[in-house]
Amino acid sequence: MTESEVDTQIIKYRALVERTFGGPLDSVLRLHPDFRDGVAGNPVPAAEFLHGLKLGRVEEFLSSLYRRRPKYPPAAMLKALMLMDLKRMLHYTEVADYLKSNPLEAALLGFSRNGGTVEVPSVKTFWHFQYVRVGGAWDNLFEMLRDEVIAQGKVLGLSIGEHCAEDSVPIAAMEGDGDAAYNDHYEITGYKLDTIDDIDHGLPMAMKTVPANVGDAPLLQEQVRSCMKQTGMSDLWMDGGYDSYDNIGWLNINGIRPHFHIHENWVPNPAGSVEHLQSLYGRHWKDEGYRSGAPFEFILAFLFGHGHHEDVGAYFRNIEMLRYESDPVPYLRDYHLRSRKDGHHGYWKEHLSLQRRLRVRGIHNVHSFLARNMCTILAVALNRLQHGVKDHLSSVAYLK
Repeated sequence: MTESEVDTQIIKYRALVERTFGGPLDSVLRLHPDFRDGVAGNPVPAAEFLHGLKLGRVEEFLSSLYRRRPKYPPAAMLKALMLMDLKRMLHYTEVADYLKSNPLEAALLGFSRNGGTVEVPSVKTFWHFQYVRVGGAWDNLFEMLRDEVIAQGKVLGLSIGEHCAEDSVPIAAMEGDGDAAYNDHYEITGYKLDTIDDIDHGLPMAMKTVPANVGDAPLLQEQVRSCMKQTGMSDLWMDGGYDSYDNIGWLNINGIRPHFHIHENWVPNPAGSVEHLQSLYGRHWKDEGYRSGAPFEFILAFLFGHGHHEDVGAYFRNIEMLRYESDPVPYLRDYHLRSRKDGHHGYWKEHLSLQRRLRVRGIHNVHSFLARNMCTILAVALNRLQHGVKDHLSSVAYLK
């Protein structure tokens, strides 16, 4: 090839780049940028940040949802919806128009280039991916991302999920939502997003969407079961909505210490005395599994398994009451660590605009929307961990 022919090829290549990305050749270098984290004073474009995210098993799972080769890369579709969350977009028209107007960012997310253009999905395609293609599988994606976060955290010496708190946040429903319910305390008609979060890093470990009139206490055991094995949970902070005898007993029997507020009207419950529990255990001497002279820890588990929830729960609650009475200051200092949990919910509602951006009706659709946003939080944390960042894992304020 002559020098003149080389120059001609370069000119054609530059022209192709300009047609594709709407910018000069220098912009193509930004298709593979080095990882930059968004921090105060140095925000980073959300698409650039998401470009570095390695989805691994999540990408394989998304691909399995298609019966034939999809037109748009599943990982790019997921990242585009995460971009929508990080930029707090309300409608799919916004993300579709934004990516068409910013082809470089569309390419960073993983959308393919065909000829002189980056192929961007339609509004209908984005909607279909959210509610049909993924649909009820957002819980699967949430669990996969959570598990990847925990695993990557261990690589960096972090025990993510060991110290957790459970609480719920109200979400007002759109008018005419037949699945929503009224809550007297919050004075809204809508739903509650119940989550278990790692209190050290502000990351969701379990989530569930329920009508707003559903009580908190019945949710705890199902929520903890869904993540206790993966997280290695050792402690759970909770408010008065969850501190039933049943839950206090169940957590302790399963090796998790509950942290809860001691109410002024609580008094020691004689049903939780050692003498009563030993006597109760003796009445089961004919039952399978009964062991004469068994250690007290075994007795507690046995009794709980045979339905004596209040008695076992009272034993553990009495112990916490004694601890509080002996020295209230450190007990309260420890309990108020749960305030971090309240901060997490407030942060998500503010920086992801969960309430303002809710534009669907029906509990399944509302849950899909909320689960996607929780997946976005986990994906942000995973990306940081994959690049060796161990701080501010859940921060999204400086991803623009």
